Amino acid sequence: MFVGIIRTIRFAVQNFSRNLWLSVITVFLLVLTTMSMTLVGTLNIIGQQVIHTIQDKVSIDLYFYDSVSEKDIIDTQNFLQSLSGVADLVYVSKDQALEQFKEKHADDPEILSSLSEMEENVLPASLTVRARSIDDYPHIIRAFQASPYSEFIDRTDYSDNRAIINRVTTLTHKAYDIGLGVSLIFIIISIVVIFNTIRITIYSHREEVGIMKLVGATNWFVRAPFVLESVLLAVIASVITLSLFYVLLYGSDPTITAFFEGQFSILHYCTEHIWRIVAIEFGGAILLSVASSMIAITRYLKK
Repeated sequence: MFVGIIRTIRFAVQNFSRNLWLSVITVFLLVLTTMSMTLVGTLNIIGQQVIHTIQDKVSIDLYFYDSVSEKDIIDTQNFLQSLSGVADLVYVSKDQALEQFKEKHADDPEILSSLSEMEENVLPASLTVRARSIDDYPHIIRAFQASPYSEFIDRTDYSDNRAIINRVTTLTHKAYDIGLGVSLIFIIISIVVIFNTIRITIYSHREEVGIMKLVGATNWFVRAPFVLESVLLAVIASVITLSLFYVLLYGSDPTITAFFEGQFSILHYCTEHIWRIVAIEFGGAILLSVASSMIAITRYLKK
């Protein structure tokens, strides 16, 4: 059995070297395929992080009329808390709003001087609403606008944020769909190329395969060298892809980290999940390569 394994490995390596240029082209296409799929996954991770970052910063600020009583504000707060999509509510009274305004403009004496000349506090009480997810904001707004409590609200500042959320979500979904489409094209091309590579290899060794069949070799024994060759192609492609991918990460990570203001690093994320990424890279490439070669070998053995 050990001798058979050694012969199978040697046969696979010989196939790879004899059809070197074809093997190089196959590896190149596998690299394009695995790299495109890796980039799609990476873009999806970054897109989701962008959405989460915006979600953490986005809120609906509801500003009450001065005539609204404390009881009506509490009733409004209780109603909002009863909505399923609401994650957090922060109430800022008129006095708290005034204190926050003074702290924000502590270095601007002109504004503070103008504020002290006013006889009463003109800043409104407000409620800051944060949703569990971005998709919950439209539901919260519709539910609130349909309630009687909307009459207590002077203004809200959510409209601009909603446009940003919709734009980012749309761009993320489009980028994911385009990347998925490109990956699918490369997958199809890789299957066709690997299929033809194995067929050419089988054809060049048709006499040897015929002799093995005549002396009673099983189909699995005949398949083994060609399957092993496809695994070798996949492993080489995966190593190249991971090397290129991490070079790309090192180059782009400072820009991405700066975009997220130091709160997220794609390099750190991928390093933390390195074994999962390696497993997906090698597993996907080997599965694609072996499946293509098995189709080619099976078709030949049926003849």
